[in-house]
Amino acid sequence: MNKEIYVWIVFFLVVVLAAVYIRYFYQPATSLTVTLGAPQPNNVYPYEKISVPVTVLNTGSSAIENLDIGIGINGNVTTIYKVSIPAGKQDTFSWNYTPTSAGTYRIYTVVDPSMLYNIVDRSGINANEVLNVQSQQAPMAYSMLPRSGMLAGNITQMTGVGLVASTYIYFNYSLNKVGIARVYGLKGFLYPLLNILAPYITNVDEADAAYANYSVYSVWIKGYIAPSAIYTGALGKSLNATNVSVGTETVTYMNLGNYTTLCSWYDKGWLKLLGTGGGATCLKLLNSSNATRSNSSTGFYSPLTSRILAPYDEVIENNTGFVGNRITAGILTIPGINALIYKTITTNQTGTNVCYGLLDKANGTEYCSTYVFPYYSQNRNFSLISTTAYVNNDNLTVLSIQNNSALLQEVPINIHLLHAFNITGPSVSFISGITNSCSFNSKYGVGGIVLGCTNATFTNSTLSFRVYANNTNKSVRLSSVSCTWNGNVIYHDLNNTVLPGQNDSVSSMCTSFGKPITGTAENLYLNLSLNYTWTNQSASVPGSAYIPFG
Repeated sequence: MNKEIYVWIVFFLVVVLAAVYIRYFYQPATSLTVTLGAPQPNNVYPYEKISVPVTVLNTGSSAIENLDIGIGINGNVTTIYKVSIPAGKQDTFSWNYTPTSAGTYRIYTVVDPSMLYNIVDRSGINANEVLNVQSQQAPMAYSMLPRSGMLAGNITQMTGVGLVASTYIYFNYSLNKVGIARVYGLKGFLYPLLNILAPYITNVDEADAAYANYSVYSVWIKGYIAPSAIYTGALGKSLNATNVSVGTETVTYMNLGNYTTLCSWYDKGWLKLLGTGGGATCLKLLNSSNATRSNSSTGFYSPLTSRILAPYDEVIENNTGFVGNRITAGILTIPGINALIYKTITTNQTGTNVCYGLLDKANGTEYCSTYVFPYYSQNRNFSLISTTAYVNNDNLTVLSIQNNSALLQEVPINIHLLHAFNITGPSVSFISGITNSCSFNSKYGVGGIVLGCTNATFTNSTLSFRVYANNTNKSVRLSSVSCTWNGNVIYHDLNNTVLPGQNDSVSSMCTSFGKPITGTAENLYLNLSLNYTWTNQSASVPGSAYIPFG
């Protein structure tokens, strides 16, 4: 039995080897040619799909089965097709390609790239065509906006990821300082559609401006997006969309109601959208003279300089705007799993939002240091925490999403992220929403005087505070102070005099087991001891300080 199985195995191997041998060494000779048609369309822009017809002719006397046809760019085969062609017949198929950058491309095809067939003359099995990809127009969404009567403006550049992030923030937390097309009718149509397209979007350039009786939004989109995407999306939502001719362009026009219109067309490598709200229509603006439009972005900027800060590598949105002579600059990045960084001016208009801590007035405006935005569309357990600091002329804000049970813990985390901007200089007094505290127990003193502590801050291992003296008509001389977390007490000499009813500034290095406490303070409890002299009587009072975040 074993011998019979062995014989069958040998027989099978012989048959297979013979078939392979005949396949590669005794196949009949054949003749083939290949031709490429011109790319359609030619002279395209990046991210615009082209189609190239490939024709293979079998001029031999026998059929060809499963013939490999390789095709690619600049001599590199990227795609293999398999065709079967009867003798004397041809097969034509289309190869599709989407270039991602400007330049001249050589489209290359070769028959039987692995040289498995006995082709008599291989000189006719290669073909080339040239594809010219033009440079896209520079992002100039602002150029579609009317120049005259502009009251305020905004320019935003973002990636597809930035589009998704800003859209999520707007719809779930009703926070529209990030995002595009802030007219309600435009947002209701554009945001859901663009969210679907976001994985195929590489860049968005947006400009909007407010006028006395209307507003205009210009949005340019670049990526793997079909020129008819907006028209198709309108049909999918059963909106009334019509194609009209404007100059040399075919424009999709939609009236979205409530004095809101939207125009869409493809031009010079961008899917362009122009939306209006109020007393103007997008078709009227498109048909207006170019002299009425903004031919540069200078109208969007005051003479002041705008500073964009990028603390992390993945920048997903840049923003610059003006109102009168005031300019703002913003940047949205992703530094971690649950946090977004945004830098812009935040005005104290909380509405129903919770505000933790107020900054001192700056330029006549009060600023809120930390907002909490509840989940807007549903009753969710997660809120958006917006924490702002102001340093020099920069306005820095961290946005993060956190469970409602841990909101206060998120504020210090946000401040840690603010530090990543790594800018130095004078800052407006910042309150995190959780204030530092300090006190002394005066019952251990002399003469019934009351020593108090206020304005505690912790920076670079040093606790600073102010000491005041009440219930006395004589001055108090402060001689030494200690600040300890644990370990031995180390006193630091003082030479301060506190007048009755007044206060004086005191500083002390804080130690733990004899070494300075370094780093950023967070939930730091400190033990204090203050030595003083009053009317030639010496005394020592214990105290404490709590630094939730310093």
